Amino acid sequence: MLIYNNEILREKFIDLWEGLNNTALNKEANNLKAENTRNNMITLYKNNNGQKLYLHSKYDPVNEAEIFISQYKDIDKYEHIIFYGIGLAYHIEAFQNKFPHKPYSIYEPFIEILSLYLSNKALESLNLDYLKNLIVGDILDNPYKCVEELLEGIEGEVLLIMLPSYERAFSEEYKSFYQKFGSIIEDKRTLKRTNRLFEKLWVTNIMKNFGEIIDSPNILHLENNVFKGKPAILVSAGPSLEYELENLRYIKEKGLAYIFSVGSAINTLVEYDIYPDAALTYDPQNHNPIVFKKMLEKGIKTIPMVFGTISGYGTAQSYTGPKLHFINSKDTIAPYFFKLEDGEEADTVFDAGSIAVAGLQLLHKLGADPIILVGQNLAYKDKRMYSAGIDYGLGSSELDNKYLESSFMVKDVEGKAVYTSGILNHYRQEIEKYIGYYEIRNIINTTKGGAAISGTIYSPLEDVMKNALCSSVVTKNWYEGEENSYDIDYIISKYNIMNQECHKLIEIFGRLKELISAIGSSSNEAIIYELFFIKFHEAFMNMLKNEYFKAFVYPMNYYQCGLLNDKIKSTGSGNGTIQKIKTLCREFGNFIDGCTGDIDTTLPLLAEINDAINENRINVLTFTVNFSD
Repeated sequence: MLIYNNEILREKFIDLWEGLNNTALNKEANNLKAENTRNNMITLYKNNNGQKLYLHSKYDPVNEAEIFISQYKDIDKYEHIIFYGIGLAYHIEAFQNKFPHKPYSIYEPFIEILSLYLSNKALESLNLDYLKNLIVGDILDNPYKCVEELLEGIEGEVLLIMLPSYERAFSEEYKSFYQKFGSIIEDKRTLKRTNRLFEKLWVTNIMKNFGEIIDSPNILHLENNVFKGKPAILVSAGPSLEYELENLRYIKEKGLAYIFSVGSAINTLVEYDIYPDAALTYDPQNHNPIVFKKMLEKGIKTIPMVFGTISGYGTAQSYTGPKLHFINSKDTIAPYFFKLEDGEEADTVFDAGSIAVAGLQLLHKLGADPIILVGQNLAYKDKRMYSAGIDYGLGSSELDNKYLESSFMVKDVEGKAVYTSGILNHYRQEIEKYIGYYEIRNIINTTKGGAAISGTIYSPLEDVMKNALCSSVVTKNWYEGEENSYDIDYIISKYNIMNQECHKLIEIFGRLKELISAIGSSSNEAIIYELFFIKFHEAFMNMLKNEYFKAFVYPMNYYQCGLLNDKIKSTGSGNGTIQKIKTLCREFGNFIDGCTGDIDTTLPLLAEINDAINENRINVLTFTVNFSD
């Protein structure tokens, strides 16, 4: 049995097969045994200090599994099922007897249990055609990474079915997986909500900011390399910031480190006449310019503003002081238009929920060492989320009880308990993720009372000043002499190509609408199959390859594109296929109407890009599109 199952694994999951063999698949199971049930079936138990903890019934595991699965209703609304704990798979078999065509994956935390399963049951008893992944936790360095990657490929709802006996037999692992899975799902939902909320705003902001982008240097491609090896302080707007204002004033006056403010921290600093060496911003929302209202009202024009290309329109435009920019990973337009004069692609910063996370990436890429965090609470302090000097017109800066009631406890920098929220905790996890991703080694967190951040060392700022900030290192007006380094000829050439691609996309949309109409009006199965699987598919692929679609329309409809693409891939032959095709075509017709509206939106903005290039004394052809052609 084991040898036969091993061959199936090698054929279907080669990476898992190799991992299992490298870990000795047939090793002795620790405290885990198989035994016959009273009706001559097989069950498993864990020997827990002489007590048998059964993973399945010792009487009738099949009946037990059927009763367990009977509680699950409305399975059609789920795109994917994840089973935690394979045991001997009685529950999975019972599920598949009721729902034979539902895609699923299995997460088994222990190789010993999988070994017992493969030795006693046939893998073919499961519907392997619908098994997408089989993950074994304790043979992987980071099993949750595999779970994250699995979920990234699933657009719809996911149902987690956990074998109940694991909670009693392996309580620690069971609880850990449940909590981690919930966190991954919530992050996925947050990301999906963010994408749907901002996908059109990202594109329009980038297009409106085009003139500011080509008029300013990219901070990640400075000639002077001024920050390399120099200490830099990332100042956030947490409530602990006000404790460090005099320390920051001294550091600024003596030039002991570069000070970068992120988001609304600029308000607290300028309120106390502390001018950072740079102010970072990249919130795409329309209210983002309000963050700099206090700086503008004071008439400050000497602080360099470093804006993300996706920043809300009006942020960079309203400021007449020095400006630099950086490209966000959500920006699909800059990579199309911009190439450095040396032929290299411009560096980017991964998108994140907080500007502090983007700022951390920037400082690392600039070579700052050490990176010092100030005001990065990521938790509530004295019932406040923000530092003094920050007012968004919401009244008191103190949180009311409804916020505190939904909070939970985490460890702070000194090991004490502190309240945080789901979103603040998410930002902390993002920081930890990028610390690990970039392998950043020298980050000092000075935030008194802030949540502990893995990968950082806590030290009060006054101690850091004594031990690490001992001499002047700051170059005043560090940004002077820096220029935009994008290849202008390349921008012009890509602009002209985009003109042609827009005409082509309008023609492709027209062709798709014709095919949708023909499919909808036909009752001939053979004609419908030919129209959809050959002609529609060809036009659809041409749409996906179109440069205008990729740069502008696709990112404005990212979520809907994903859903439609999955539906097209899953439309095969068989009973009900014709109806599925017609339903899909109706949905796709609405999608094209929406995309046509997005072209109407982006064309005037593209004309503004043309104006911005012309203002830089570049002679380009005027981009016009006649929709009546």
